[in-house]
Amino acid sequence: MPRLCRALLLLGVLISASTAFAQSGLGSITGTLLDTTGGRLPGAEVKVVETSTGATRTTISNEAGLFNLPSMPPGTYTISISLDHFKTKQLDNITLNSFQKLSLGEVLLEVSVSPTDVVEVTAPRPQLDIDSGVRTETIGAQQVQNMPLQGRNWSTLLKVVPGSNPTNRNAISGQEYSASGYGDYRINGKNPQQTQVSLDGGSLVDHGSDAKTTTAPSLESIEQVSILTNNFQAEYGNRGGTVINIVTKSGTNELRGALFDYIRNEALNAKSWQDNFLGNAKPIYRYNYLGGNVGGPLRRNKLFFFYNIEDFKQDIPGSTLTGRVPTALERNGDFSQTVNADGTRPVIYMPGTQFSGSPVLVPGNVIPAGLINPYGKAIMNMFPLPNNPSDPNNNYILQYQRSNPRYSNVAKVD
Repeated sequence: MPRLCRALLLLGVLISASTAFAQSGLGSITGTLLDTTGGRLPGAEVKVVETSTGATRTTISNEAGLFNLPSMPPGTYTISISLDHFKTKQLDNITLNSFQKLSLGEVLLEVSVSPTDVVEVTAPRPQLDIDSGVRTETIGAQQVQNMPLQGRNWSTLLKVVPGSNPTNRNAISGQEYSASGYGDYRINGKNPQQTQVSLDGGSLVDHGSDAKTTTAPSLESIEQVSILTNNFQAEYGNRGGTVINIVTKSGTNELRGALFDYIRNEALNAKSWQDNFLGNAKPIYRYNYLGGNVGGPLRRNKLFFFYNIEDFKQDIPGSTLTGRVPTALERNGDFSQTVNADGTRPVIYMPGTQFSGSPVLVPGNVIPAGLINPYGKAIMNMFPLPNNPSDPNNNYILQYQRSNPRYSNVAKVD
């Protein structure tokens, strides 16, 4: 409950804040307006509406018929182009990714017979970055959600990027959820320690290691992961390597939510050959990553919220340790079978006689029952019984469990 209260307080602070911070990784939409004879069309109104939020931007084509809409957040847009004496043209399902400089190319407007004529293009148009030499790879929310990722670390998504070369086993098998991971990949031959990672425009790089991030967003909170692999502009020149921008989800005009749980358990695992040979039970191996999110409007078409929480519960085998615990005989004061590490028998004296000048040995190394303190015996019985009796000096083998619980909270208002 305290974590939830803190998360709600953070959300309230964000909602009440009056300053909106700039967001890096934005895209742009450009195009050229022509009539059917190839003439340029200045003065046309270009209206762009983000379909899920209703957010609207407008611009006017210049004397060369060119229009440009910079600093556009990634999303799916409907574009409406209108000019007196021409049919209004509507382009649907225009997808803009983070970093993308989207050119619609030459858009033809037809002469109108009626002022209400509308030409609607429902099929997606070719969407090319023809005005830029930047090579961008984008992993969308659907891929993020549907791609099976062991460990649920966002950095594992980098293995599907063309030119990405895994440098270690973690990159191939999957990095467990943590702030580590992006340094496991060399993209287009660039040093992974020179990779720039940003979350909604803010740098995530831990400058103490250059291979970690200061935080790790939950997969369920990610809308896009965009990677600039080469030829990017100076504005992204914070570091010399690849540029990665993680874009978190935003709320829309519809109130939506989700609950999820990702489970790994030893009941689903095969036994190792060693456990089969020794007749051991499967070691505990439990991952339970559960959480949920909700997003929606605070003010329709204007202000939206999104909140995601994920609880990463782990209970997995740790290192194997050996040690010595009291045997069943020793718990009753019988040390007749006890052997020291050097193979000798221990020498036990009757209490108070060792330094009296006349030491008295305990007969047969079996302590009389009347000398055994019941509290001491109770403490001794708190230790487990030996499970490796073949080694008298390391008669107990322990594989301790490593529990590493963590929470991920993402709150966003835009």
